[in-house]
Amino acid sequence: MRVALLSLALAMLVLPATAQLPTSVDDFSQKVAATEDPAEAAELFFQAVYTYTHGDKGLGGDLLEAILIDAKLERDMPTLYAALEETPWVFDSYAEGTSAENGYEGIDPEAYELEVMDVETVEPKALLEDELALVYFASTGSDDPRPVILKSVDGGWRVATATPLVAGVRSADGNPGVDIAGTATPDGVIHLFLEATYLYSMGMEDEGEYLLYTILSPDGYENDIAKLLGVVEEEPINVWAYAQGNGPEDAYLDFDPFAFQVKITRTQELQDDLIKAFIDCPGADNPRPFQCHLTRRGQLRMYEFSSMRLDVKQPETERW
Repeated sequence: MRVALLSLALAMLVLPATAQLPTSVDDFSQKVAATEDPAEAAELFFQAVYTYTHGDKGLGGDLLEAILIDAKLERDMPTLYAALEETPWVFDSYAEGTSAENGYEGIDPEAYELEVMDVETVEPKALLEDELALVYFASTGSDDPRPVILKSVDGGWRVATATPLVAGVRSADGNPGVDIAGTATPDGVIHLFLEATYLYSMGMEDEGEYLLYTILSPDGYENDIAKLLGVVEEEPINVWAYAQGNGPEDAYLDFDPFAFQVKITRTQELQDDLIKAFIDCPGADNPRPFQCHLTRRGQLRMYEFSSMRLDVKQPETERW
């Protein structure tokens, strides 16, 4: 369990209840700029989220823009955007006193408490030079704490991704399975799948592997995950090559692993519950196929992805 790996030297921190949700983008932006503590920046992220889901969606979107890295929410962070729109309860699961059994109801967005279980800093092994921080929050819908990942920007912190926060939380109707927003289409599945491999290649192995298993169909090719992670270790360009805008001419480094786009060229139905999709790969002459399994809850899960491990064109410049 991930909780067993948490540093015992760090005491749990319960962040104080919020007096009120933000009402001014300028004031909020000033707080973001002045915050040097990643845990405090992560709490500001929740303020922006709860403004979006419990208050003013327009204002909440502006607040999220202030706390997120430079990215377009709907275009570049589809999992987070879908969670805000489709499963807003997933964020309520982080407020103390909620539960999956009652749909995570009962949260007071003007007075809630968040429990920080751990804060870790990471020097990325690849793709980025900026320091990262993982702030782990307790969730009433997960056995293990889930992190917000932040990026060091100009001496402060911005949220790089919240995907590990919203993937793997028990559904709001008490179903023991999990709902993952944005996975009704192959685009959403492959975006989350690739983000998992990017986390792994940057050195966040636990989180990357967790997301891969979360998005995998129970009947999927589980053994292929180990093979895929071996490829990520030895030849990470084979997964970096799927981010749009990338290519061998720039050594597959011209993309943001937290805010990227993918392109599905076509899909075909193999069975009533099995879909084959083809993803454009700037590092290959032809799109590469993968298969998704449709769950009873109307979401897709990764089923077969062996083609994703194939070699791509070699970089035209040095990678490092």
